[in-house]
Amino acid sequence: MARTICLIMILTLSYAALGQTPAKAPEFEVADIKLNHGSGDAGRIQILPGGQVNLPNITLKSLIMLSYGLNEDMLRGAPSWIDADHYDIVAKAPPGTSRDVVRAMVQSLLADRFKLTIHREDKPAEVYEMVVAKSGPKLQKASGGPQQCRWNSAAPGMVQRECHNMTMAEVASSLPNWGPKVDLPVVDLTGIQGAFDFTLTWNTSVGDTGNADAAADAAGNAIDRGGSILDAMDQIGLKLERRKRSISVVVIDHVERTPTPN
Repeated sequence: MARTICLIMILTLSYAALGQTPAKAPEFEVADIKLNHGSGDAGRIQILPGGQVNLPNITLKSLIMLSYGLNEDMLRGAPSWIDADHYDIVAKAPPGTSRDVVRAMVQSLLADRFKLTIHREDKPAEVYEMVVAKSGPKLQKASGGPQQCRWNSAAPGMVQRECHNMTMAEVASSLPNWGPKVDLPVVDLTGIQGAFDFTLTWNTSVGDTGNADAAADAAGNAIDRGGSILDAMDQIGLKLERRKRSISVVVIDHVERTPTPN
């Protein structure tokens, strides 16, 4: 009798599972896509009060990489024209929608308006693993406002990158675009959740590690030249370790250059 009851329960649960409708991927309430004719700076996702989402002057390639959290080396099968055209996208999401959900909405927009279809493959590759340094993280919680990074003025031979409202996954995907020293995909293994504000300063003329020779400014004051961008990660309590591992890459099966009408 007990075995019969267990069998009935298993069959009942199985039929219930078969009858469930898969959860629908999140979508924007409305989205306007226009071709950009060379005006304005390219930007990242801007989530404004009230739920408006702006993606200014962005290529289809950047849109795919941004929504899936990819470095360029993690995107395969892209047609040659995919970074030729620029678009201005203004979309509406419910107020308070998180950045991760917005990225999922962008994926839905790509599938609906650009007919993007993809599949994933695991490939062995040399990567940088972004991990927490022994000193521990030195990150400041995001103070709010739009997500953005900008280059600041620095001493000769130096560069400074100031970022606001960035998650660790977004830092990892952005790092290869900040200079030739980060020449591999970066995988976030920090386990740190949330968004942060930070500033990194590094020397563009040194090797992968080690400080440059001391120098002086016009007034004769000593300038700390610091190390490369790899060394600079310690300024926020992180480090990049070169490893070989299997990474998930996105392979484009189909995508259309012209989006469906608004």
